[in-house]
Amino acid sequence: EALDLYQDEFLPECRYFDWSVLGRENARQKFLAVSERLGNHYLQEQRWDEVLELGMRALKHEKGWEPAYILMIKAHLAQGNTAQARAL
Repeated sequence: EALDLYQDEFLPECRYFDWSVLGRENARQKFLAVSERLGNHYLQEQRWDEVLELGMRALKHEKGWEPAYILMIKAHLAQGNTAQARAL
């Protein structure tokens, strides 16, 4: 799976070099975009556990990323887990 390739920030040992900023941001943006598309696909397929796992994984890399919360809330609501949806 392509998302497995994104483990952490790109070249963390070079985070203070100007030349690495673009590559790091590009990798992060691609990870988030693919996560959102895949999460929406999982929602359509009613693969709730995968949606929740993907959302948690995205939040591990980008703590305040709103699309992950939206995906997870939708998955919880689809399963009738209103309390868990509200807790997010």
